[in-house]
Amino acid sequence: ITNISHGAFSYCDSLTHISLPDNITKICEFTFNGCKKLTSITIPAGVKSIEKFAFWGCSRQLNIKYEGTIEQWKKVQTGEDWAPKHISKIHCSDGTCPMSYTDTNNSQSFKGTLGDLDSSLASIRSKLKK
Repeated sequence: ITNISHGAFSYCDSLTHISLPDNITKICEFTFNGCKKLTSITIPAGVKSIEKFAFWGCSRQLNIKYEGTIEQWKKVQTGEDWAPKHISKIHCSDGTCPMSYTDTNNSQSFKGTLGDLDSSLASIRSKLKK
């Protein structure tokens, strides 16, 4: 198994934390949708994509530990609104990445790699300062 299927853990009321196995490469749409008690997840370095709404409806502060580096995390493909707004940081093996995947007005959602996002946000911020 390399993918966690669409909605696999949706509305799992008792799920508080989970460590995904090393062979997982893709977290599909709505995988953890509505897991309101989920507070921590460990994602292996081999994950290459996290699809839209994967963590939608998780209402608690979610702590994400990514077992790869910051540079590897920036290459992970993410679908629009892949995570709830209350994720503030991703803890990688070599440091912490700030999580900023939408603008402050939440009027734009982002799809692509997090490395692409860094340059897109820099452009948006420079336009807002003018």
